[in-house]
Amino acid sequence: MAKKPTPPPPILPILPPHAEEPTGLVWGSFVNADGAKIRFCQAPPPAGTAIKGHVVLLPGFKEPIEKYFEAMHDLHARGLSVWMMDWRGQGGSDRYLAATPHKAHHLGYEEQIASLHQFITQKVLPHKPKDLPLYMVAHSMGGHLALRYLHDHNQAAVDGTPGPITAAMLTAPMLDIATGATPKPLARQMARFAKATNSLEKYIPGGRGWYLPKPGIEPPPPEQPLEDAASLDAQAKKKGQKAEKPVTTTLDLDVKTSSLTSDPARIGVMAVWFDRKPELALGDPTYGWVYHTMLSIDVLNQPAYLAAIKTPVLMAISGDERVVVKAAAERAATLMPHCTRLDMKDARHEIWMERDDIRATWLKAVDDFITVHPGMPRPKKTNAAGRRPPRR
Repeated sequence: MAKKPTPPPPILPILPPHAEEPTGLVWGSFVNADGAKIRFCQAPPPAGTAIKGHVVLLPGFKEPIEKYFEAMHDLHARGLSVWMMDWRGQGGSDRYLAATPHKAHHLGYEEQIASLHQFITQKVLPHKPKDLPLYMVAHSMGGHLALRYLHDHNQAAVDGTPGPITAAMLTAPMLDIATGATPKPLARQMARFAKATNSLEKYIPGGRGWYLPKPGIEPPPPEQPLEDAASLDAQAKKKGQKAEKPVTTTLDLDVKTSSLTSDPARIGVMAVWFDRKPELALGDPTYGWVYHTMLSIDVLNQPAYLAAIKTPVLMAISGDERVVVKAAAERAATLMPHCTRLDMKDARHEIWMERDDIRATWLKAVDDFITVHPGMPRPKKTNAAGRRPPRR
């Protein structure tokens, strides 16, 4: 039987200057409490820019810092200095499984929240003037972790001192995940079975490492699925439910079918960086990622938990959403006491990677939100007696 020819490589976009690394960006790393190296960067605005505030920018699932260079330029244009870290398990941070670094694995969201708190307290705050605001901007999984951080670490102290984050701006936050053709109860059952059988390090059905089709390069073979997980899938078929859809690990660069964006250039930004820096590439999730994500979703979606988040939040919800569950974000927006909801009818999941007209709507909302939440006012000047000097 003749061997199938390797498909031609996809045409990757040529990144414009504003999607390349900003001038003046400084890379660094720190070691978290679990001994993992976490990569981060600081990207100040161009020299001569009046800095109006600082931003902690949190990426979504699989996304390395490099994917957000264009967003950094957008924030610089608003006088904001940007700080960003790669979550453990992706980007340039240590992977959970050193022998199989393409596996998107997880050991629990508590470590990620702790690493974020360490980053903010040890790296960001010491370099931020106290009279300037600190915003949090986050996407998808980053939005999930942002909300958990705001709940756990951004409440006002007993003496009324506010937490470090002035306000947060989230795009398509991951309040729940879409499981595609696999019914949600079945996906949860499969993850629990993997936990019970010490199989959390295995890929989900059809999963494999990331690759970009090129002549002479074969895709990595998928793992043998868990036997009982496969039988659970077969049971679903018998009940008339749809079976597990094989996972595609090449990035979908067709705007007609992509669930991420409708922009033909930005759709390939992450593929460009995975191709340029293979060490950033990440494949499909493991059962461990699904298992721990479901646990954290259950924590975050408790009504009392969401109601306890007092930080002002701007939440953009994509109208054409196929990656996270839109209804879960809509519900959260009603439960959070200081949440401003922005419905973006034409946007797909990755609003920062969308067409210019969609991004313009989002950036206008960011401008308006920052104007309403400018941070702590500068201290008023007083004389030696503690009184304001008289007007002249």
